[in-house]
Amino acid sequence: MSSVDGSGEDRISDLPDKLLHSILLLLPSASDAARTSLLSRRWSRVWTGLPELSFSWSADDPSPCADAVDAVLAAHASPVLHHLAISIYNP
Repeated sequence: MSSVDGSGEDRISDLPDKLLHSILLLLPSASDAARTSLLSRRWSRVWTGLPELSFSWSADDPSPCADAVDAVLAAHASPVLHHLAISIYNP
């Protein structure tokens, strides 16, 4: 990840995990947080320590939603999960 000023220095990845978790918790869903793993090696594990996970879908068939929740929970590395929310709306 490169910086805006072009120096190539990635300052955000140097932040402590707890602060990065606070930033990721502002994203709409756990799936969005997991997508940040593509940013760098450092970010590939940051989302796995989130203390809260939320999922929300609008789907006729909940099977793919359940598969996504299973995958995220399997990759979740934090020993404590304070909050888990799953919402599936049938349109």
